[in-house]
Amino acid sequence: MRNVLLFLIIFFGCAVPTPKQQPTMDICLNDQDILTRISETADIIHQENNVLVQLRAASMEKPIEFATPIPPGGGPLAEKISIQYTGSLTSATEKIARKLGYGFESTGNEPANPIMVNLDFHNATAFEVLESMGWQAGPLTGLMVDDKRKKIKVIFSGVN
Repeated sequence: MRNVLLFLIIFFGCAVPTPKQQPTMDICLNDQDILTRISETADIIHQENNVLVQLRAASMEKPIEFATPIPPGGGPLAEKISIQYTGSLTSATEKIARKLGYGFESTGNEPANPIMVNLDFHNATAFEVLESMGWQAGPLTGLMVDDKRKKIKVIFSGVN
């Protein structure tokens, strides 16, 4: 009896379980169905690619637009002035504003190293002098002339 029991344990204990059959796809596609599916997939990929291109274009930095200043026909900005000055932008703007009878205002955080300008004008319009100062100041600083309030404003932006 022991031999039979030992035989049964060894025989059935070492038996390999039968593998479960994987479900099979009984879909039989013809060439036309395959081409249709490939075409649909290509259309979806093309649409998604267009969306990605639009998102990338929207995220790209917009070009800087410059307003072209129009020289004044008359008034204080058309006055001829002579100035020879090398120093900070704020003090130069303040001097010119006083010459023209304008007020002066500064907004934003002025950099630790002041923005320097070099002015050497003889008999030039105030507009030309201010335009030169704006070009020398660079893209992170703006000069704004407010004719209605009779003020010249220096606007600092960017990282110090």
